[in-house]
Amino acid sequence: MVENTNVIVVGGGYAGVMAANRLTRRGDVAVTLINPRPAFVERIRLHQLVGGSDDAVVDYQEILASGVGLVVDTVTRIDTTGRRVTLASGGTLDYDYLIYAVGSGSADPRVPGAAEHSYPIATLEEARRLRPVLDAAPAPTAVTVVGAGPTGLETASELAELGRKVTLVCGRVLGPYLHPRARRSVAGRLAKLGVTVIEGPGATVTGVTGDAVRLADGRELPSGVTIWTAGFGVPDLAARSGLSTDALGRLLTDETLTSV
Repeated sequence: MVENTNVIVVGGGYAGVMAANRLTRRGDVAVTLINPRPAFVERIRLHQLVGGSDDAVVDYQEILASGVGLVVDTVTRIDTTGRRVTLASGGTLDYDYLIYAVGSGSADPRVPGAAEHSYPIATLEEARRLRPVLDAAPAPTAVTVVGAGPTGLETASELAELGRKVTLVCGRVLGPYLHPRARRSVAGRLAKLGVTVIEGPGATVTGVTGDAVRLADGRELPSGVTIWTAGFGVPDLAARSGLSTDALGRLLTDETLTSV
């Protein structure tokens, strides 16, 4: 009797779930997905959680293939020599192949005052932390969203649609990843929603306080709630496990996306 190939997927986000589900199409593979939360987080809906229109979670039973085993735990170390992972609960699991899909979280904001006085929303826990803060803030409270990537644009739009007074601080340019035509379209939509867009050479945040955001050109924007969406950081699991990473802690791979 031929034993199944044992595959562990570390991380139950979009990539991890898709990889696990596709692997079940093979009859010779046993798939285990390890994730610290018991439910799937719809990361692209975290701004809706903040605004109150969605809870941004889905039961894994609704999206995981029936052949995927779910382990609710956190991997603390990957032993590539022994081909096993250590779990926060103290146990270990062996594997033949491991898929590294841990995703990303909020970057450590190195702007003075940002860590103390702004709210990141890259994770479910961060978005849930911000929700009651916004609920408690009076309607006229000035809300500043820092960062004009997808999360910043969606958060600013969501809150403006709820009638909030929103300022979007973009840095040099609104949606730098967008085609110029798309950027004009987004700018027009934000204007219709009443979002104040600040961009240009001086639109870099240099400091955050409990009631204001300071910019590089000397401007100080009143801000009762500051939401930080500028940049992402990665978990330190790869580096902690002795795997090759770049300066930011991202796993280094070859052209086949295999760890080097």
